[in-house]
Amino acid sequence: MSIADNKKAFHDYFIEERYEAGLALEGWEVKAMRAGRAQIKEAYVVLKRGEVFLIGAHITPLLSASTHVHPDPVRTRKLLLHASEISKLIGKVERAGYTPEQASRLLPLLASSGDTVNAVLVNLAPGADAERVAQHVRDWLYFNVFTSDEERALMLEGKLARMSAVLGLFRALLIIVSIVIIALIVYVLTIEKIRSIATLKLIGASNWVIVRLIMEQSMALTLASFAVAYGLRELIAPGFPRTLAFLAQETAITFAVMLAGGVVASGIAVWHALRTPPQMALGG
Repeated sequence: MSIADNKKAFHDYFIEERYEAGLALEGWEVKAMRAGRAQIKEAYVVLKRGEVFLIGAHITPLLSASTHVHPDPVRTRKLLLHASEISKLIGKVERAGYTPEQASRLLPLLASSGDTVNAVLVNLAPGADAERVAQHVRDWLYFNVFTSDEERALMLEGKLARMSAVLGLFRALLIIVSIVIIALIVYVLTIEKIRSIATLKLIGASNWVIVRLIMEQSMALTLASFAVAYGLRELIAPGFPRTLAFLAQETAITFAVMLAGGVVASGIAVWHALRTPPQMALGG
């Protein structure tokens, strides 16, 4: 849904590229824009000290605006873009050979309202009662109010929770595949040494000695695979486009599961070794 459209821009200018940005608004401005009281025909965008600002946009306050608010309809408003987008934008206008005046002004074309969340961040003065302020906003501005902790909880229970579940499932599948591969490797190595195992039995070695040798082999493979995976994670993670947080508790749990998996992986090899008859060492 369009809130403010700059149709004149399409007639007067050639539109080379579009960027979608958020807009830092005050409470009364959000309500006014939803009521269609915004106008951007004379507005332009300024790049200043690595930030982007909207100049000249006119938002007419509603008559029902709170009396303690002193609205400025044409105040300078900050646009919300990622740092990478701002750098790309500055680089494009500079490489295009625009004059300083042209490079410092960009054109706002359209303000739109979709399924995004309009939010206003409020910093309270020292000693202010957060609950009273929140209740005042609910009663007079009809907004939902969340503290930083409540906002964090909403994020963790929503999108971040789903992402965490997907990553957890992916990690579980990787662990299962790793254990299966370790089991196959241990089994193959045991088969290759089956005659040596039969010789140990022939000279009187106990089953515990054979089991211990196979378990040590499995544990060595498990620890080596975990160490390699941990080293690759530390090397690759900083280059990811999104920040990855690895909790020490989760890493410890993964390590414990891998160790338990290494013990399970050696089961088939132990079973086959214990069934090997001593006479096989003599070629029987």
